[in-house]
Amino acid sequence: MGASWPTREWSTAPLANDVNQSTLDLAMTEAFAGPNPDLGETRAVLIVQGGRIVFERYGEGYSAETRLISWSMAKSITHALVGAAVLQERVDIDTPLSSPHWQANDPRAAITWRSFLTMTDGQRWSEINAEGVLDNDFRAHALRQRPQRHRALCCKPTDHPSDRHALEL
Repeated sequence: MGASWPTREWSTAPLANDVNQSTLDLAMTEAFAGPNPDLGETRAVLIVQGGRIVFERYGEGYSAETRLISWSMAKSITHALVGAAVLQERVDIDTPLSSPHWQANDPRAAITWRSFLTMTDGQRWSEINAEGVLDNDFRAHALRQRPQRHRALCCKPTDHPSDRHALEL
């Protein structure tokens, strides 16, 4: 088994035998061909299987040393971590998230883990047409206010009732 967390020492391994190499090559060629008007730009792809890196590729001007904003990848990581907590019976996704910044009479106090995870929490978010990390209100606020990033997450006003509005991407 490889390292338990991404480190410079992460071991590598070959792709599994059942991976269709030509299909993967075609997908990577298309992904790195340049900005796609519908999907955006691929800057890096890293595939880990069994704790080992089995595929790694970077776009022009990017490398393993480049720090990248995770954008929607963070959603997948968050879902995986919450899923692990659910399996360990530490979280019930149908209960409110709970934040010390939300008082009982605040509509956000009723936001459940499920509505947060499905991006139907009713909070005001928009990533539409965001070309860069500071081009949308949430990330601009969160990144400029580094010591108080958590407040950017918990203090956004609601625009819609929870469970009725999906995040606009």
